[in-house]
Amino acid sequence: MPTFHIDTQRDIVLATMAIHNYIRKKNTPDMAFQVAENETYVFIRWRRSTLVGWR
Repeated sequence: MPTFHIDTQRDIVLATMAIHNYIRKKNTPDMAFQVAENETYVFIRWRRSTLVGWR
């Protein structure tokens, strides 16, 4: 993995936080956010674009 200057690392973190906040403010339904908020999921495997093994 390439190393980045500390200023670049800071900018990457800030950019991802801004994108996250934008998505949350727009209230766009996103399955990944819903699952992460639930924190009770168990990932097993992907098969034919369908997630298998949700609990």
